[in-house]
Amino acid sequence: MAGLLTDEQYLERLGAAVALRRQGFLQMALEVARTLLPEREKEPAVWHTLGQIQTDLGRFDSALRYHRTAMKLARTRNIEGLDARQVQESQTIAMGLACALMRHGQFEAAWPCWEAGRLGPSWTPWPGSAIWDGTPVENLLVQCEGGYGDVFQFMRWLPLLKQRGLVTGSLGFMVFKRLHDFCDWKALGVDVLYLVGVDQITFGEWPHATSILSLPGLLGMKAWADIPEPDLPIAFDCPGCSEANGTEGWARVEHTPPLCKSDKTRSFRVGFCWRAEENSAPRPIRSLPVEVASVIAERLSPSREILSLSPSGVDLYGKEEFSQPTGLKYEPDKQSSWRATAEYMCSLDFVLTVDTAVAHLAGLLGIPTLVLRPVASEWRWGLLDDCQPWYGRSLTCYRQHKPYCWDANEIVESTLARLEGLK
Repeated sequence: MAGLLTDEQYLERLGAAVALRRQGFLQMALEVARTLLPEREKEPAVWHTLGQIQTDLGRFDSALRYHRTAMKLARTRNIEGLDARQVQESQTIAMGLACALMRHGQFEAAWPCWEAGRLGPSWTPWPGSAIWDGTPVENLLVQCEGGYGDVFQFMRWLPLLKQRGLVTGSLGFMVFKRLHDFCDWKALGVDVLYLVGVDQITFGEWPHATSILSLPGLLGMKAWADIPEPDLPIAFDCPGCSEANGTEGWARVEHTPPLCKSDKTRSFRVGFCWRAEENSAPRPIRSLPVEVASVIAERLSPSREILSLSPSGVDLYGKEEFSQPTGLKYEPDKQSSWRATAEYMCSLDFVLTVDTAVAHLAGLLGIPTLVLRPVASEWRWGLLDDCQPWYGRSLTCYRQHKPYCWDANEIVESTLARLEGLK
């Protein structure tokens, strides 16, 4: 047939569609990807790319159909004949379908794809350890995966390992260095805590290992209702108070004033996290432009104290320097660790944040929070961007209407409406 693409031309055009999507030119990416269908309709990568673009556009039903087609075609391949590129492509396709299924609440069907897509690229069992299959074992090592927000969100499954008799001996947990003193890990069932990049583990010391992101599937999560209540065993002093607030096993409570009650005359305190760590993104999806963040902070600040909860590192976007929003108060010395940040946040009345670790920490702490979500919202927030399965009513969300376009006025109005509802 005249006009058939060569393999080289196909890969070049597919790469162009992927690049356009990553740079935020979604309609152009969609048009380029669609030109591949007449001649390459049997290529699973084409359907996967179309599914990813539909996700970025917020068309989640269409995205699921495309991802299902991609997986169906990928399963017809002879796995022994795949080259390295195709193996990686198959894992990417599995992950795409997993996220699409979970966004629709179809967890039982999603977990096998979730595991297949992550194993290797995202995590591997510790050398000398076998992958845990969810059956009772004596000793188990749980490895951290993803970022801080993933630990905050998925640590709630740790206590269930012993409560359900799945670990009868010792439970080990590998955690990021900045989280070593975050909470009472022993209260969550952890017997041995290892710091990533610091502590060494003897080969074969742990017969079985798994990732913290594998726990929901291994522990039988089939629906949103299966998500356990968040558990945060932590006790600390509230900044600015002379007396300790909280006790051993302190847990979150919904719609409470801040722990700091000593100063009755202080202004209303709003924590504002305006950016996420999107180092590898050519065009940030979750972060607010500095100009938008400045307008929001300045409009909220006349009768309120607006405090920055955003990281101050200049390497967040791989740039040597960047501008900070105006209208914010910066106290980075009070956020030197995640435990310190938690203490700091408990002196706040309200949190306004993009979808990043701060949102999950605010949820754990039970602080009234508005989370700003992009159109391509993460699978974990479902189709309706509902926070309640994870953190109850303390978290609500504002969702962007158009990809990459944040409306400062709408965000301010949504924030003020949320604040009004707390009275």
